[in-house]
Amino acid sequence: MINDVAVAARYLQQRYRRKRVMIVDWNMHPGNSTMEIFYDDPTVLLLSQHQADLMPGTGSAEFRGKADAENRTINIPLPGAMDPDASCAPFGEGVGTPADRSRPDAILIAARFDTHAADRIGNMRLQDHHYATLTAAMLALADRYCSGKLVSIIGGRLPPGHPSPCPCHPLPGTTGEMTITCP
Repeated sequence: MINDVAVAARYLQQRYRRKRVMIVDWNMHPGNSTMEIFYDDPTVLLLSQHQADLMPGTGSAEFRGKADAENRTINIPLPGAMDPDASCAPFGEGVGTPADRSRPDAILIAARFDTHAADRIGNMRLQDHHYATLTAAMLALADRYCSGKLVSIIGGRLPPGHPSPCPCHPLPGTTGEMTITCP
């Protein structure tokens, strides 16, 4: 198995000489493999928002990195069946402080859609407009730190026949070039 986000982060560091990468993972599951790869790496800030207690023993807010990378892993476990509007709030409010400390020169989004209301397993209940809200918050950080450049790696599952959520469509207010690849 290959962790596409971890590969992309290392590629940005090696090919484009990015020194401080921020990975934002919104997913039904904790970003365990990404956390394991970067848990002691001070060059990567990982923010993982996920449904709490879905995978016991993982994704706890207590897991914060180790050694020089302490406080470089930030888990945001949210209760299932939480108000979807409220589940977007940590990315609007809570991401700024760690990003301000980290001052990333590259931002990656692990945009997973098993948090969508159409997903039959999770209970996060996000709708397309919630993904637009989350992406807009990340675009604001990208404007602040990365000259507006943002990489979104789209994944996760939706029931057969459900249309792809909004990151496959240009967002209002975005500028510059946008290259989008959807599976």
